[in-house]
Amino acid sequence: MKRSSVRAKGKEFEKAVGKRLGVWWWGEPFPRAYGSGSSTTLSKGDVFQGGDLYVPKNFPWSVECKAQEGWTLDSMFVGRFKLLEFWWEQTCRDAEKVKKRPMLVFTRNFAPVYILVRSLDTVLEVVPVTINRCIIRLCEDGVTICIFEQFLELVIPGRCVEESGQESVVL
Repeated sequence: MKRSSVRAKGKEFEKAVGKRLGVWWWGEPFPRAYGSGSSTTLSKGDVFQGGDLYVPKNFPWSVECKAQEGWTLDSMFVGRFKLLEFWWEQTCRDAEKVKKRPMLVFTRNFAPVYILVRSLDTVLEVVPVTINRCIIRLCEDGVTICIFEQFLELVIPGRCVEESGQESVVL
């Protein structure tokens, strides 16, 4: 695949994820961040960009989107998934810059879209058992992976101020 085609695929995926997350969270799409794919970080008023999307201040995550080939989900279970580790480290660095939680949304051709977040996020402690998910150790973090659409269907946006003062989502 040509480099320009790979970039276009990534941009389209970022737009699709931003649209779905934004509509789920507040009824309007989250725009793709200018300079997405670079190390740019912006915090301006009520909008933050530390990943691939501009998100509102009350959205608890910084979102990184990856639509790439060369990985399989089963490779994680045998410890051969350096690409996922690389993506997760990047996601965590970007989230830390804007004091948000890391969220990685990823896919490849002919595969579902997955979401990866820290298992310690409050929202995951109250997600119903009906969500299909797996919990693994990645880069010193316990992380939860589940199908993106299931996450959005089962987790209802709301407000919950935690000890840290950061808003979260609750069921």
